[in-house]
Amino acid sequence: MRFLVVAALIAIACGSAAAQDSAQDNSPEAVARPQQSALRLGQIQWRWGQRMNGPGVSVTTKETSRRSTGKQTVVSYRIMTSGLPKDKTYELLLTSFDLQPRPIAQGFTLDESGQVLGGPDDPLDLGLVAAKGEPKRFSLVSEDGQAKAFFYVTPFPVRGTDKGCSIEELLLTQNAEAVLIEGSGFAPDVAVHMKALSETEPHEADLKADASGDVSTVLLPFVKGKTDGTGKVTFSTTACSPSLTYQWGLHSFQEQ
Repeated sequence: MRFLVVAALIAIACGSAAAQDSAQDNSPEAVARPQQSALRLGQIQWRWGQRMNGPGVSVTTKETSRRSTGKQTVVSYRIMTSGLPKDKTYELLLTSFDLQPRPIAQGFTLDESGQVLGGPDDPLDLGLVAAKGEPKRFSLVSEDGQAKAFFYVTPFPVRGTDKGCSIEELLLTQNAEAVLIEGSGFAPDVAVHMKALSETEPHEADLKADASGDVSTVLLPFVKGKTDGTGKVTFSTTACSPSLTYQWGLHSFQEQ
């Protein structure tokens, strides 16, 4: 069994830097910059995985263990693929907050079932260290670059559920200057009302679920004059109202 541990890499500072820039420059262009950056990050995270994979290609993960090192918890996963050629050798890359893909390890193969192997008949155990709400984004790429698959896992999800509907917060930047809020399990094309509260600042918006009952939005929760805080978000329809609470700020990112 090949065991590979992946911890956090470099975080981008675009959220906090953008907030500082906009605080010094109140022009419409300056105010729009962090919003545009956050939307781009949200689109990347929303697409990562099945929406980026080619026809017939998919990746599923199965958690196999959690173990404590005394300071952190390592969560391990097995990786199963479908639709990738089994006669190729693959490299595993991690794309962290800075959006730069970095090679983690190479020399992986696939068995007849599509499971990723670290050696002959040796399933890979991918061990991850992460913070709450931190998505770990991976790509599995053949050495010749012709076959690719994308997937992500969130070892410590921040979620809420209600009557079959769910809501989840995903970090787009390390300190939660921007977060993606995803909802699922709603009726297709239903109107969804969002209520968001960051410390004492409220925000409401009307959203719409897609044909699969999924809905998402990007939030910038930082409040002027504060370096840390708490956010709460609720997605409501006539059928369900899941909500969650998350932490943002300079001290919010803590590997579990």
